[in-house]
Amino acid sequence: VSTQSTGDFFILAMLGGIEEMFGDPTMDLHEPPSIRVPVTILTGFLGAGKTTMVQHILRNREGLKIGVVVNDIASANIDSAILAFEDADGIVGLQNGCACCSGREDLFTRLELLVNSGGSRKMAQGWDRLVVECSGAAQPLAIAEQLQRMSQEKHPLMKRVFLAGIVCVVDGSTFLRAYTEGDGLEQAVHGSQSEWISNLLTSQLECADTVVLNKADLVTPAQLHQVSELLGSLNSNARCFQTSHGEVALQELLPASPVGIDMIPYVPTLWSRHRIALAGVERSKTCSAQGCEHAGGCPGENYHSGIFTFVYQRKDARLSKQMLEGLAQERMPVDQVKMEWSQEVSGGAGEIFQGLVRSKGFVQLENSETRYYWSHAGRQLCVTQCDQARMHQGVELVFIGEVGVMDQALIQDALDACLV
Repeated sequence: VSTQSTGDFFILAMLGGIEEMFGDPTMDLHEPPSIRVPVTILTGFLGAGKTTMVQHILRNREGLKIGVVVNDIASANIDSAILAFEDADGIVGLQNGCACCSGREDLFTRLELLVNSGGSRKMAQGWDRLVVECSGAAQPLAIAEQLQRMSQEKHPLMKRVFLAGIVCVVDGSTFLRAYTEGDGLEQAVHGSQSEWISNLLTSQLECADTVVLNKADLVTPAQLHQVSELLGSLNSNARCFQTSHGEVALQELLPASPVGIDMIPYVPTLWSRHRIALAGVERSKTCSAQGCEHAGGCPGENYHSGIFTFVYQRKDARLSKQMLEGLAQERMPVDQVKMEWSQEVSGGAGEIFQGLVRSKGFVQLENSETRYYWSHAGRQLCVTQCDQARMHQGVELVFIGEVGVMDQALIQDALDACLV
């Protein structure tokens, strides 16, 4: 966690200064009340409609007391300035630092300040919901993991709050193009590291337990269905709402209520997300469509939506490092191949992996007990060491692709040729 302050903060309030609105930020957290307030992380790419959704939440509170932390990586926090004073029970602005990396410690400091406050209206009731709106370039998993560590370390803040979930807002009018075409390196950065758009979109989406498909009014019904099916394939376990202008009923979007017991935080690790993906493939094997006439039995309901999934599994097997590098560099339809043990290179023609939308999972290499996480999204493939998969054995990869284009047998044969 960074210990450096990355910028100024400012607080929106109807009344007075910090002390008047929020009280003493050092007030006694070590003897907290028993009630823990649910915190929801709101994530999504730049322009997806997160701030519009926060506006809707604050203007339709349904009698609940809502607090918000707004993060903007720019030097001026425009997002929090947009939110009107009269809509706020309490809003804290975090700027000039991304909440998932350089500004993370400041985020928790401001969250603690908000929890301790009475809010701008000095309402007698305690907080009912707290929302952390991340910047469009943020990785929500890093925030969730830090909250988990704070809970394990008995941090005083975690006696007052618990991580209830992660909501990802998706721009239905641009998601397909941004994900499948891969616009190269996104200029929104974390420190000095640029993010690939497709990789960032996938990370935000797959971490979520709730997905909001926003701007539905800007696409045709057919396009909306196509995006919805792709999102369902990328995260088969999440609740999904289709809407325009971020308008989702508060109690549906944020169902968790304050509780008086310890709660296990929602932390979507790579391992848990992999198990969810496997379960999603299993569910897709039973077709629910009426009038199905697939010859020889139905291969799965995802065939009806134009997308299907399969699992390549070779337990206790190992891949040849050299053969895997060759396959990725010569046959993967990507612009960038990053493998932890080798230099970054370009991908190949992609004839074997045509129609592939997403692939992910765990692999082991010859003469090594190290586990690696394979993640292909858009125009990038990354294979990196993953300590979370210590119990995993062999090769287990989930493939998601287009019906009639992605060739399961061809992909399986190509990977089999890499086994040792």
